[in-house]
Amino acid sequence: VDERTQDLAEALERERAEASRRQAILEGIADGVIVFDRDGAAVVANPAIGRILDRSPDAIIGSNISRLMGENIVEADLEMLIDLLSGRELNPSSVKINWGEKTLSVSFAPVRAAPHQVIGTVAVFRDFTHEAEIDRMKSDFVSIVSHELRTPLTSIKGYLDLVLMGASGPTNKQQESFLQIAKSNTDRLHGL
Repeated sequence: VDERTQDLAEALERERAEASRRQAILEGIADGVIVFDRDGAAVVANPAIGRILDRSPDAIIGSNISRLMGENIVEADLEMLIDLLSGRELNPSSVKINWGEKTLSVSFAPVRAAPHQVIGTVAVFRDFTHEAEIDRMKSDFVSIVSHELRTPLTSIKGYLDLVLMGASGPTNKQQESFLQIAKSNTDRLHGL
């Protein structure tokens, strides 16, 4: 009996150590992690998801995705998350959503107890706001530069065409060659 008690105590200690290790890993992950059960209720949440969603991990436990997202999400994005969480929507398993002032990347994967036994879903949230803002700024920059270049390029091209047609007087072969190079480069820049 003592030997059996000792074996059980050692097994229990190994289980506690393993649970502690898993908890430390979960808490150390920079991305927000929520594990949902088959009914869609959050059963595990790490501290990072609390920072991303502006609530304590304890307040997340027991909530479903609709309650977690609240009114900060457009209906279409919420429906997509619900479909992904329920397993009805398999592609894509990662989406970007707007949540209030934030842009979030959310990835889903099934949690399995056995190869064909899904017991829940893990959702990984990454705050993508900064990257989305950089993409928007790059797009705006390209748009502005494109517009700001086209206006003077159109004028330059028009004057080059006039000079090449002789509107400002005759040109020699070397001048015509230089003007053709300038016109060609203007056309190339205009095409960008």
